[in-house]
Amino acid sequence: MKPYRRLTLTLLPLTPMKHTTKLLGIFLAAAALVAMSAYHQRDDDKPALRSGIITQNMDLKVKPGDNFTAYVNGNWMKQTPIPADKSTYGTGSMVRDQAEENVKAIIEASASGKFAPGSEEQKIGDFYQAYLNRKVRDSLGLSPLKPEFRRIEAIASYKDLASYLAYANKLGNLVPLTIGVNEDFKDPPGICCLPGREGSACPNGNIIC
Repeated sequence: MKPYRRLTLTLLPLTPMKHTTKLLGIFLAAAALVAMSAYHQRDDDKPALRSGIITQNMDLKVKPGDNFTAYVNGNWMKQTPIPADKSTYGTGSMVRDQAEENVKAIIEASASGKFAPGSEEQKIGDFYQAYLNRKVRDSLGLSPLKPEFRRIEAIASYKDLASYLAYANKLGNLVPLTIGVNEDFKDPPGICCLPGREGSACPNGNIIC
């Protein structure tokens, strides 16, 4: 912040009322100037506000009342082709693609380096190498899933089913009914448990998915 300018006033011993009034007026005017100077200096120190709108992406030839999307994004859509491997494209796709590249780089670095046992890098690297080792995966077959199959086979009541679905939901597996935590719609600062319905692989339209 810039230092404030200092204004020094020398008060003369003027005793008549007329001189005292004049001196008081000068003092008040000087004080006002100092305050205004300090105010403008504080404003100058603040960063300039900038708009987040990228005007180069806009097509100003289009009337916003006719097609607002083309008005705002027209030039961007003309200059940005949809990649061959995608049916749609936008900023969400760009962010997701970049995030996937970043995650890929982290995984490959963890899998190719030597890290301390128990470190996050070592865990990620081992997990990735296990995924890539198709020879071992094929030799194991379905044996790693047998404990899960036994859990499912042990379901004998509605209570058992509810317990298993809660267990599977906690692991992040797809289940018919989920329960999560979300903002309270009636009290936004609070949170609430929000039940939801997930889809399933339905063979035909007779089952609501």
